[in-house]
Amino acid sequence: MADKDAHSNPWLMERRYFSLVIVLVFVILSTVTFFICYRHHTIHTEHILKEDREAANLLSLILDQRLKRIIAVMQSYTHRPLMLQAVRDKDVEKAKVHLISLIDSDPDIDILIITDRQGTLWTAYPERPEVMGKNFAYREWYKDVSKEWKPNISDVMLRIVREKDLAIQISVPFIHEKREVIGILVNTQRTVDLSKLFKQVPVDPGGSTSITDRKGQIVYSSRYDYEKGIRPYPFQSDMNKAMAAKNNTFAVDDPDLGGGIRYISFAQVGNIGWTVLVGRDKRSILLSGSAYYIQVTTIAFLLFLSIVLFLAYSRKQLTTQQIQEQLQAEKKIRAAEERYQSYVDITMQLAWTTNDQGEMVEDNPSWSKYTGRGYEEFKGFGWIEDIHPDDRDPTEKIWRKAIAEKGLYETEYRLRRYDGVYREYLARGIPLFDENGNVREWVGACIDISDRKKAEKEIMELNTELEQRVIERTAQLSAANRELESFSYSVSHDLRAPLRSIDGFSQALLEDYQNKPLDDTGKTYLERVRKATQRMGLLIDDMLKLSRITRAEMKHESVDLSGMIRDIAEAHQKGNPDRAVDLTVQGGITVQGDPYLLKIAMENLVDNAFKFSGKKAHPRIEFGTAVRDGETACFIRDNGVGFDMAYVGKLFGAFQRLHTSDEFPGTGVGLATVQRIIHRHRGQVRAEGEIGKGATFYFTLP
Repeated sequence: MADKDAHSNPWLMERRYFSLVIVLVFVILSTVTFFICYRHHTIHTEHILKEDREAANLLSLILDQRLKRIIAVMQSYTHRPLMLQAVRDKDVEKAKVHLISLIDSDPDIDILIITDRQGTLWTAYPERPEVMGKNFAYREWYKDVSKEWKPNISDVMLRIVREKDLAIQISVPFIHEKREVIGILVNTQRTVDLSKLFKQVPVDPGGSTSITDRKGQIVYSSRYDYEKGIRPYPFQSDMNKAMAAKNNTFAVDDPDLGGGIRYISFAQVGNIGWTVLVGRDKRSILLSGSAYYIQVTTIAFLLFLSIVLFLAYSRKQLTTQQIQEQLQAEKKIRAAEERYQSYVDITMQLAWTTNDQGEMVEDNPSWSKYTGRGYEEFKGFGWIEDIHPDDRDPTEKIWRKAIAEKGLYETEYRLRRYDGVYREYLARGIPLFDENGNVREWVGACIDISDRKKAEKEIMELNTELEQRVIERTAQLSAANRELESFSYSVSHDLRAPLRSIDGFSQALLEDYQNKPLDDTGKTYLERVRKATQRMGLLIDDMLKLSRITRAEMKHESVDLSGMIRDIAEAHQKGNPDRAVDLTVQGGITVQGDPYLLKIAMENLVDNAFKFSGKKAHPRIEFGTAVRDGETACFIRDNGVGFDMAYVGKLFGAFQRLHTSDEFPGTGVGLATVQRIIHRHRGQVRAEGEIGKGATFYFTLP
């Protein structure tokens, strides 16, 4: 019977199909939103883990070079004839002169001892009378170095003198000209001192760094307490399994996280058996992308509402067809992005070190092997000759700027291979500082990005191909959007009539029945009705303003922002003569844009500054320019109530408020209006703030 009624009633059938279409649209958008968020999470996770692997590789390279350099310095002294003679004669005074010279020559060497072939200590600097004459043949470092009488780096051990803290031993044998071992030179490296080196390489706030020896014992860790005794690394067995499977990242259940997942990336330190491990909580990766997920979900929700309104207005298939084609285009773009991601293999090719002035002062086998040129050709600044002629000047300028500022060095250039072929490379370097804060040397690596560049070119060609297909449907889609905007505008406008009626009748009821029986509760209800309708009226006004801003035609002309800010601020101060505000406006700030839209944006920013600094005893507002991320940006700063940066993602959303209307009036549309206007000018807007210390809004207008 119900089916018969449905077939006999076209309106009922249309309504049923309309409901089904809405449900279908909701399911599709939910699925797409989930897929986009999941895909972003996957790519985001791999990107972060790749950075962790690069950080582990860089730190292992730095540590390996330091240890090799210390061994090389120690070997240079063990080959000195005078020192060999002093060791052979066990001449304490002459040997001590050499030990002092060795410590003075290298700031990384501070504790030295000399033992005879059997491991008995007979001299040290600084002096250690409590262990003089003690035999160390039972210690692991002696057993290791005496196996083959070659330089050796020990596992972490507990010192037996003075602080009795953790340290490693670097041992180099004294070998006489007759190949006879006559003693051992030992340098004690305290893990406390080694940690200063490891802390020079910054790690993201969500990450942690650990160094382990051959036995899996912690040499250094930014996460675990290791300084009070020898502690095994808790995930050594998991790392061994990952290494056996030729993986350099693995995941474990971390008890410290309540069983949560921790990703750990690692790299071997040269050939000494040590390992650098960079760990990261899985939840921190998820939280770092939360703003993106909220943004995607919000966009999906707004898109769903727009589609429902459009279907209610037209009941046509055009929108459905357009959305399906758009989704197909997005799917193809995502597929292209996946292809792009699959092309990306950033593989470290070249590692290098220079002195504090950026000159290569020692042989670099990897550079020689790649370029086919020997050390005499690329020493000093000769390595510049291996770079493409068109890239040399900008590369040298960036390099010298990094040296002058003692900051991170990063650039891209074409590097000539031994066969004359130029490959695209990304070069990165960091300074290492001595105890006085001076640059001691630079270390870095060159990364081959040729394949990535090729993939980017393919993506551009694919986008060009898709653009032509999009143009073919632009006219129809634009017409549909205009209809949707018109409908939304009409709906918002028509809502004002019943609201005016409610407001008018409520006011009449209060006036006509002022002296007639009407209890206080009834009056309170009517007052609330009025306030609610007035609030809805404000919201609708703001919706209409947003709609007008979207539809308004753009004009581009010179706009004096400094003068505009002064005029807006003066109008505020005239309207509030009892309130003194310290206003600072940088003069001469002129931009290109639409004067009408820019005035609306500036009014909203200045209104916010006056409003949120209103409770300060000495309110202060400043307008000017600053360099942000290498780009000049305008800013408006106040010393008001500020906000928590954890919620900065909500700040520019329509009707989003970080304070109640009782504290500060408003509908929460002002900053959404500012963002829309700045985006229409192809600029960017961002905010920084701190609770109780004010807020600063930066915006760019290209």
